[in-house]
Formats: sequence, C-alpha cells, structure tokens
Amino acid sequence: PYCDPFRSVLDHPSIAPFLNEVLGAGYRLDHSPLLIAQERGSEGHTLHGGAVTESGEPAWPLAYDFRHGRMRSQLLTVCMQLTDAKEGDGGFCAVPGSHKSNYSVPPDLADLADEELAEHVRQPV
Repeated sequence: PYCDPFRSVLDHPSIAPFLNEVLGAGYRLDHSPLLIAQERGSEGHTLHGGAVTESGEPAWPLAYDFRHGRMRSQLLTVCMQLTDAKEGDGGFCAVPGSHKSNYSVPPDLADLADEELAEHVRQPV
C-alpha cells in the first residue's frame, strides 16, 4: 500500500505523455529512495545527487552525454508538489536546461537583465 502514491504519480495523465516522449514506453521509477532518504532537519538534497559518488568515483547511472549535437540522459527528474504550493512559497526552483553545459545560456537570461526572460527562472506552480 505504501507504493500506491508513487504509482499514481508515475502514470498521472498530466505527465505520462511527456515521460513516454522523453524516455520511451516502459520507463520506471528508479531512484525513489532519494525522495525519502533525507536526514532529519534536512532542507533538501543536491540536484541529481551529483555526477560522482561519495568516494569521488563517477556515478554513471546519473550521467548524461552530449554527442553529435544531441543530449542523451539516463536519468530524468520530475518534481510534483504533493500538497498545494503557491508561487513564492519556496521549496523548488527550476532553470530549464541550466545544468546542460553544452547548450549556451543567452547573456540576458544569465544576468536576468531582460525581465521577459526572467519568467523562465521561476518557482513552478
């Protein structure tokens, strides 16, 4: 019974089409312990856990590769609020694609000089 909330998120009709498109049919929830293995008093975790293990070795299942102008990733993170969260409540911020260093970030977005671009640096609601 404890897995039911996770299963309902995996095939939720608002995200399943996107997961199928990006990952292909047959995707799986692979890193669920990262969701619940936080220390008491923790304020979150490092995004993706980093590309290295605690011993400093490469964590290949968490890596992504960029070859021939195409990104290949073995891991996709999806964040869903399980309770109501209003804009400005904090807790999560996303800059789409910001950690993919092979794609250049437009200078106006990098320094938020253009207010129209600033909307892309937001707390999703």
